[in-house]
Amino acid sequence: MSGVVTQDPEVLGGESVFAGTRVPVKSLFDHLEAGDSIEVFLESFPSVRRTQVIALLEDARAHAVRSRPGGVGVRTRFPIFSSRSPGSLDLSAADLGRLEAEEDARRHGRSA
Repeated sequence: MSGVVTQDPEVLGGESVFAGTRVPVKSLFDHLEAGDSIEVFLESFPSVRRTQVIALLEDARAHAVRSRPGGVGVRTRFPIFSSRSPGSLDLSAADLGRLEAEEDARRHGRSA
């Protein structure tokens, strides 16, 4: 999962967690299933970065599309997470780095 998720027998008994945290990945899906937004999840778990959530959902989507019988291939866009309309968000390593820097700046009250 691109380093977004880790498993360690010493952390929550080996449950999948967001890298660098003790937040189970399952908690994100529980929040989404309950109808909560990503923002509500992030407010509940401030150690998780928005970029981690988006990357995890991108990976899950790619896996689902790739796993679909008769699938036509993996698309790399995830329109739900776009701030542009009607466009979508493409995440490269450079994009993730820039987004993390912007998020750090927002969290610490300074401009990026």
